[in-house]
Amino acid sequence: MGHKHDFVALVEQAYSLEGDTDSWLARIASAAGVLDDGLGVIAYRLHGDITTIDAFASTNPNTYDRSVVIAATQMLPPEYSSALFPTRAVTTLSERVSGPLDEHPLYERLLKPAGMEDALGLVAADGTDALIVLSVPLRCRKTLSPRERAQLDRLAIHLGAANRLRRRLQAERFDQLDAVLSPDGKVIEARGDAAGADVRNELRSRARDIERARTTVRHEDDLEALELWQGLVAGRWSICDHFDTDGRRFLIVRENDPRFPSEAGLSQRETQLLELYGRGQSQKLIAYELGVSPTAVSLGLREVARKLGAVSLAELAAIANKMRELRSSSDGACRQSRGRS
Repeated sequence: MGHKHDFVALVEQAYSLEGDTDSWLARIASAAGVLDDGLGVIAYRLHGDITTIDAFASTNPNTYDRSVVIAATQMLPPEYSSALFPTRAVTTLSERVSGPLDEHPLYERLLKPAGMEDALGLVAADGTDALIVLSVPLRCRKTLSPRERAQLDRLAIHLGAANRLRRRLQAERFDQLDAVLSPDGKVIEARGDAAGADVRNELRSRARDIERARTTVRHEDDLEALELWQGLVAGRWSICDHFDTDGRRFLIVRENDPRFPSEAGLSQRETQLLELYGRGQSQKLIAYELGVSPTAVSLGLREVARKLGAVSLAELAAIANKMRELRSSSDGACRQSRGRS
């Protein structure tokens, strides 16, 4: 990965929601060509566990098809798969494997025959049990720089948010929207909570930021462009393109907040903060994902810690992990019970 790439194009494709999931992933894989090391890009969606691939695309299908990816996934070293698949992560295989990568069976059986020396994995969680994965075979060993990791972390946030929005629109009415804006940020229509003056001002400001990211800034500094285009607006809304029948472009605002199981005594925003922090996400990335200020995240986490009786943020993270483990155990027991009935 060089210094400059058009990562904004990948974000644009993520929020282009037309077509079925395979065709959507194919567009994402094509746009992720900015990461391609000459061996292709693989994009797929996991549902429930790391071997359940329910949608798949590859820019090099003759070498990497669904069966090859499933076989590779099953052979992943535990330290790599555990680093990738619980939530969201960005890493290379060589960064995570303990011991020389050349000595791992995965290298001899799958990497070396395909001309690979390493692989980049980008996993995007959408807040449920679905994960979007970008896998990029690499011809040389790779250690991500802080800048590259920052870029890819933000891409992962957008892929997760776009997948969540896509699934939500498939389950609900497609004409449900909260606001319509012009590309320059003028609010043409707003409904419900989005009609409030503060929210309208926030939507107007963020629409202008996104337009700057898509025009001038994308050609000057890729990371700055990604910083401008945050994951959500005010922790609640996503902004997507909509083209009218005469070709005019509008910005459509739809509710797309991550909905985690609520915890007693916590607000929806506090539940979001607790869940994301418990998954090991930095306060800066939480702010980016929710589209709120870092100060709001810091103050919110401290309030959550107070409500849950945690004496430190480290203890708060441990509490969040325990809560998630208990939910996971409960969900597993329910699935087993349904299977016996």
